[in-house]
Amino acid sequence: MELKFDPKNPQYEYIQTREQGEKALDELEKAEFISIDCEATALDPYFAKVLVVQVGTEDKSFIFDTHGTGLAEYQRFKDLLQNPKKLKLLHNAKFDYQMLKQQLGIELINVYDTMLAELALNAGLQVSVSLLSLTGKYLNIDLDKEVRKTFEKLSPGQKFSKEQLDYAALDTLVLFPIFREQWPKLQKEGLIKIAKLEFAVTTVVGDMELNGIHIDVKKWRDIINGLAKKSNCFRISGTC
Repeated sequence: MELKFDPKNPQYEYIQTREQGEKALDELEKAEFISIDCEATALDPYFAKVLVVQVGTEDKSFIFDTHGTGLAEYQRFKDLLQNPKKLKLLHNAKFDYQMLKQQLGIELINVYDTMLAELALNAGLQVSVSLLSLTGKYLNIDLDKEVRKTFEKLSPGQKFSKEQLDYAALDTLVLFPIFREQWPKLQKEGLIKIAKLEFAVTTVVGDMELNGIHIDVKKWRDIINGLAKKSNCFRISGTC
């Protein structure tokens, strides 16, 4: 497959101000569809801090610094990600959905998840659907996912290395050719409706996990203790 970007030297713009952001959004708003990813200090949306949000086109990634651009209050940026007419490519969309909603107040709408698409294509079999696996399978690219861990040591406002920015850019750029490989396969196997249902549900599940459920803590603990006693009784005597 001929790629529209150089895996060893990906093209990107590091957006640190609103002025730069406005120019970037001029381009992104014209794109037929975009890809999205974010880098944060941890994997838990309640405790992590989002450092950058990458929004890509097929040949270029725009890396928005959350601190410098004030993304949480940047309405035009939010409008782009929440535009129901703009398709957004992601990998493991639930993670980014939760992170962006909890930390920046942004709700992603109209997503295509390369991870869920791959699961559909493999009928839910236990195969690796990580981004590392898919870039190797479809693009013959070996992503260095170890770089992600280096973001955990940073805080908003700190400088990023070229290696980190290259990594962030690639995470959005690789999604386009993966999408172009998966989509015809989904069509061939008659899985488009199923895939779209999976994509729609991922944000619903994301909200369910963020909101949690109310439980009677005392009653729940009594049930657990009761089951523990029954289990211990059965283990010792074989009956209770």
